[in-house]
Amino acid sequence: MNLTQYIGTQGEQHVWQLYVRSQDATLWIRCNNLRSKNGFRQDADITAVLTDHDHNHLAIKTSLNHHQPSTFPLTFGPCTIALDASHGTLVSKRNAISWNLTFSPCQMPLGPFPLASMMHAPRTLAHLTAQGTLTWGGKTIDLLKASATITYLHTSQLNHSWVLAYAPDLSRDISFEGLSTRMNLGFFHGPEIASLRLIYEGQAYDFQSFKDALSMHTKRQLSEWRFQADRGDLSFRGHIRSAARDLAGVTLEDTDGSLLFCNQTCTAEMSLLVYRAGKLVNSAHAPALFESVSSMRNPYVPNLL
Repeated sequence: MNLTQYIGTQGEQHVWQLYVRSQDATLWIRCNNLRSKNGFRQDADITAVLTDHDHNHLAIKTSLNHHQPSTFPLTFGPCTIALDASHGTLVSKRNAISWNLTFSPCQMPLGPFPLASMMHAPRTLAHLTAQGTLTWGGKTIDLLKASATITYLHTSQLNHSWVLAYAPDLSRDISFEGLSTRMNLGFFHGPEIASLRLIYEGQAYDFQSFKDALSMHTKRQLSEWRFQADRGDLSFRGHIRSAARDLAGVTLEDTDGSLLFCNQTCTAEMSLLVYRAGKLVNSAHAPALFESVSSMRNPYVPNLL
């Protein structure tokens, strides 16, 4: 039995996500196909969360009548996501969110992230540059050179705790993406491990093996993440954090019916210090996409959905 067949017998989720960040607004689109472990539920839904520069959040969730195709490029109800464009409209009783975007490749090359599937966490499909329009609340903004990321997850059960972060334009010569989670070993919780990719001065530094994961220092909470990854005489020390007002809280459901709380923002603060032979040689500070998922709800973040 192959992996796809095995997952299909245990319940499954296909999750596609699009994150777009500009100075004026951020947009998070989540397309989800869910089949419960008992086989009684087969749901599909789309969630859109838009945050403006004043930290106001607008969230809309639309349930679809039946499972949607899970192939890429993705046409999922009223939403389309591809490597060259995305468009869609979600409507609630009082509000609507529309987007019409075109994409061009970003300079940051993708990491292999071989540990992502074992972590039951999303993997990156593309980092892109976006332009187009976002419309909500009767106003439209034009995007020019916004940052966009597409991720995908296919699993029989979500990991119930992780953080991930993307900063493809951390500085002119530094890009970052990574995730951290605690491995689930049956009845036991394994060690906290991380999987990272850094582009530094034109060279890729991948921390993707179990040896890398176990040797890294990683510590996370509901709204921040610290890590240290060493390679030769280089040491990368990162800190990502977000104020509660910037986080958008959304409730997720797993294949076993359990609920998870996802807090997400495209405007977290990230700092990265680069040491060589113990001496600070470079630093970068910029906004980053940050997502924290846990079975514990952050009491300081209101749940939008």
